[in-house]
Amino acid sequence: YVGCWIPLLVAPCGEYTWLFALLGFGLFRLIDITKPLGCRKIEELCPGGWGVMMDDVLAGTYALIIVYILKLIIF
Repeated sequence: YVGCWIPLLVAPCGEYTWLFALLGFGLFRLIDITKPLGCRKIEELCPGGWGVMMDDVLAGTYALIIVYILKLIIF
C-alpha cells in the first residue's frame, strides 16, 4: 500500500497531474509484479511483512524515478 503513493510525489507538481498519477501507479504495479533490480532480493532479505513492504517501497521508488525522468524529458 505504501509503495503506490511514492510515485505520486511527482504528480502534483504542475500540468497533467492525472496523467502522471496514472502513469506512476501503472509503473508501480508493473514493477511490483515483475520485481526487477533487487525487489525480489530485498523481499527475501527482510523477515515477514517487512520484506513485502520494503519490496513495495523499492518498486515505488523505481516508478518515481521513471516518472520524474519522463516529466523532465516531456516538459
